[in-house]
Amino acid sequence: MRGRELTDEEAASGARPGPATHILHLMRCRWVVLACCAGLSGACTNAGGDNGASDGGTSEAGTDTGPGDTGAASRDGALDAPASQFDSGVLDAAGVDGGNGDEAAAPVVVYATGVTVSTLAGSGAHGDVDGPSATFANPTGIALFGSGVIVVENDTGAIRTVSASGDTKTIGSSPVDQAQTSPFTIVSAPSGYYYSTDFDQCGLHVDGGGGVWSFVPDDAGAGTSSLVAGGLYVPRTLVPLPGGDIFVFDTATPTWAPVTEQIAERLVPAGGAISSIAGHRGQVGFANGVGGAALFGSPTIGGVLLLDGSGVVVADCGNHQLRLVALDGTVSTYAGSTTAGWHDGPVGSALFSCPHALAIDSVGDIYVSDGFNNAIRRLSSSGNVTTVAGDGTQGYADGPGNVAEFYGAEGMVVSSDGTTLFVADGTLGNAGAAYNRIRKVTLPALGGD
Repeated sequence: MRGRELTDEEAASGARPGPATHILHLMRCRWVVLACCAGLSGACTNAGGDNGASDGGTSEAGTDTGPGDTGAASRDGALDAPASQFDSGVLDAAGVDGGNGDEAAAPVVVYATGVTVSTLAGSGAHGDVDGPSATFANPTGIALFGSGVIVVENDTGAIRTVSASGDTKTIGSSPVDQAQTSPFTIVSAPSGYYYSTDFDQCGLHVDGGGGVWSFVPDDAGAGTSSLVAGGLYVPRTLVPLPGGDIFVFDTATPTWAPVTEQIAERLVPAGGAISSIAGHRGQVGFANGVGGAALFGSPTIGGVLLLDGSGVVVADCGNHQLRLVALDGTVSTYAGSTTAGWHDGPVGSALFSCPHALAIDSVGDIYVSDGFNNAIRRLSSSGNVTTVAGDGTQGYADGPGNVAEFYGAEGMVVSSDGTTLFVADGTLGNAGAAYNRIRKVTLPALGGD
């Protein structure tokens, strides 16, 4: 059984399409796994329980200019209007945008210098070909793997490794296990890797069936997946925490599930216990505060731990902000406003439009995949926001940062030396879209503005 990921628009609005074969339950449940699927440890049995748990313009590098409007190009017919108009409609309906739906102010875009975008692997075609001429099937999650990267594909569940030269290998079968159906993100940890999916341990798309999995690759080109915690909905954000726990952001909305779920949680891998950090179960919106007083608007794949370990920055697509979730449950705005836009400059005035993926480097610079602006932005550790790459057009183009184009940059990771940003540039769940590549962004100097 196979599903697809949420598009950016669906993530922002709460919409989620699904085939009629999806099993709908009338109440929220958290599952305890008694036995896993074939490929893990045999027959699959579940018991009820609680685990605790465009017009794009370009400019010379360094000049203040930007696209002719704030809208993304048409997403296969799903969005053919300025993103600012689309977003205001969604946010007004959720009661979290003070705007009136009018066109946003003209963008202010400052491109970082010394940026080059190239393709590391992938032809754009949808497929599962390995080797130097690889094809991919909607890559969404990415993490470092030696001098290259490891990638999860939402459409097939495959876990692939890509070397520094672009040579691609699938680890094990495709998918490695049934449990690996429709993964979203993958992150590295001392014990190996963690990835997440909204399918259960039987490869079924059911409410309360999403899970977090551990994955340990071996030298023979295979790997072992093990369920860490089930009973989640869409745990798109995973961030390893100091001490070994995992920060999880779990999302669900009534348009595709019987509950509203916008909760930041702490997962203890040993035993799978889950406890709430912040967010109000049953409500979506925007509010800063502590614990259950905080409200979110559909955070997406992005999440990074601050260098001092004090909290996790999440990409709150529905509110167009980066939100800081301190580990004591205090939620605040880290950057951006509930007003969508494209505005570079001091962090206090910066605007984003559906921030999606995040990555952080060794000096604390945070890279942001700005979804509806089709750009990659950088929030420097000194508090200044610039645009790294993307001319505002949704598409595919390599070259200098101010002429490059991205389609669905849903996963990002920075190399250990800080010189390269790797991007999983997929299809946003749009079937048939010819955008299935791993991109490489050569970065300006560490710590630069």
